[in-house]
Amino acid sequence: MFLLAIVVGLPSIEGGLIRDDRLYLTRNPHVTDPVGPMILLTAPLWPYEDLGLYRPLATASFRFDWLVSDVSEGHAPMAHLHNLILNGAAALLLAVLLSRLGFRPVHAVLGAALFGVHPARSEAFLWISGRAECLMTVCALWSLVVLSRGASARRLIVAGSLASAAILAKEQGAALVVLAPLLPGLVGRDRVRVAVVMAVAVLPWIGMRWSVLGAMGPTGIQAALPGASWGEMCVYAAGWLGRYGLLLIWPLPLRHEYDEPGGADPVGIVAAVVLLGLAAWSLRRPSPWGFAGALFLLPLIPALNLMARGSETFAERFLCLPAAGAVVWLLCAIRPVRPLAGVALLSGLVALATVQTGFRAGEYADEATLFASQRRGAPGGRGRGGGGGGNWPTVQGTARGPRRRSVLPWPGPRGSIGGALSWPGSSALPGSCRRRKRSSME
Repeated sequence: MFLLAIVVGLPSIEGGLIRDDRLYLTRNPHVTDPVGPMILLTAPLWPYEDLGLYRPLATASFRFDWLVSDVSEGHAPMAHLHNLILNGAAALLLAVLLSRLGFRPVHAVLGAALFGVHPARSEAFLWISGRAECLMTVCALWSLVVLSRGASARRLIVAGSLASAAILAKEQGAALVVLAPLLPGLVGRDRVRVAVVMAVAVLPWIGMRWSVLGAMGPTGIQAALPGASWGEMCVYAAGWLGRYGLLLIWPLPLRHEYDEPGGADPVGIVAAVVLLGLAAWSLRRPSPWGFAGALFLLPLIPALNLMARGSETFAERFLCLPAAGAVVWLLCAIRPVRPLAGVALLSGLVALATVQTGFRAGEYADEATLFASQRRGAPGGRGRGGGGGGNWPTVQGTARGPRRRSVLPWPGPRGSIGGALSWPGSSALPGSCRRRKRSSME
């Protein structure tokens, strides 16, 4: 599964930089100039503007790419390969974790392979700017694998160090504070010890994030839906949560960029109610049902913009780690099935996912190809994908090309793509909620 998770993305290796890749690599002085570790630990991801992002481990990895390879506008193979290797490592770690959770070895391998090639995760490992999600996922799964053997002092030190690395990669790593103690096999005092170690490993870095950024996330126009009340955000968050679940079941169409909602999403809200009901039911089932629900839901909480406003309302790459919880749920569901039937089902899903992700990897060859493919998948367009209805994000064509949301101008082709990503009805947003966001990555 390690090789499959790498091979599926190989068509993207010859691609260059897309949108925010330029900000985080070629225009980032912390990547292009010699800096010490203290600078990385005390500076935001993008030093020139308040994007509300603190990712020192991601910046360090970009610096590594810059030092060992040639990174240019149309050529960044090492940066792409770095993401793919991290994706393969995450799949391998999940296979080990699934095996230790008691699943059949063949089911564990196929489940991890499905995780590694799932189209809904593809943005994280096909887009260079998804590095933060890839690093966080590897560190989080590695920490869980270490603790799955017990909570000895040595394992606690290693798992705590990996938890610190996870939060330094992306804020979704904070989920380990609650997630790690829920690991099946831990009992009594072990759960308490794990909880304490995870809190010690993660919470100080959340404090450092606050110190560096002056807040938990972006402020002003960079924050998602700045004019929306907390009650409105709860309604939006329910729709987003449901849509994340639906993307894992039916990952079509996929979008590189999503705009803000124009209102409540009834389909997403219904799906969210089903997901939360499944999670509550899972908690009453024998392990690892409950752990599966926690692994899916907890990493998504920071992405729902309830605890703190981020700069994005919705992004597929946020499923990079939660998809592992969905795989555990799937394996729990097919456990009573005859082994060969389970193998056949998982093999079919892996094959379908590999084909779709392979096609999408080719779309990441360059910016024009990516957005042209999304325009073809828009309602009324031609090509695979199709569009969504209601408040589900779609691609809408414009005569002047895409509306861009990068911090700095990008030198892409003008007027040749003609796609803008928006939620139908977004013009109905209150004036205080509508704005042009200036960064496309959270």
